[in-house]
Amino acid sequence: NEMRWKADTSDTIVDSRGDSMTMELYQDFIQRIESGERPPERFCSDFWSGGLPYLSISHYSDMNGKAVPGTVDAVYVDGNYLKAKGRCSDTPLGKAVWNTLRHELTHKSEIENPVRVSIAFYDYAHRHKSNGFVFNRDGSGEICPECARESLFGDFGGLEYLRGHLVHLAMTRVPANERTAIVTGK
Repeated sequence: NEMRWKADTSDTIVDSRGDSMTMELYQDFIQRIESGERPPERFCSDFWSGGLPYLSISHYSDMNGKAVPGTVDAVYVDGNYLKAKGRCSDTPLGKAVWNTLRHELTHKSEIENPVRVSIAFYDYAHRHKSNGFVFNRDGSGEICPECARESLFGDFGGLEYLRGHLVHLAMTRVPANERTAIVTGK
């Protein structure tokens, strides 16, 4: 009787912003999850401070667990996808999410913008596709000089993410990667 879900949360194909995730990034996520590494303090709450990411509505904070509709039981790589599975909570919010996912499963042809997933992570390293510049973040306050330059001059060429800390899996109808999905299942 558990309200189980499964998700294709990300892949290594270019997204709508021109960015790409990498297998190196996914392996880094998993290593940080398995080690229970604590993320930078601004991402922590009494509810979450590392380990498996939390499930969120859009990209809202966890509100110390009050805004979390369920748990993430596993994050893993399958082919070029980062996948996850978990359970919706037996709470009004968890039941609402579950009912939405069930409705979408049985009414696929009627749903214009289904609920999908957008990953939220703290970026520790990325490569600029325009010129190959690699930014490695050593402290939490650093700004990538190439990102600043591209933003200033409007010549953004996309990023290839290399390392990061996975914070949450956001359920959204407007993801940067439209190939993601979240459905009810085992």
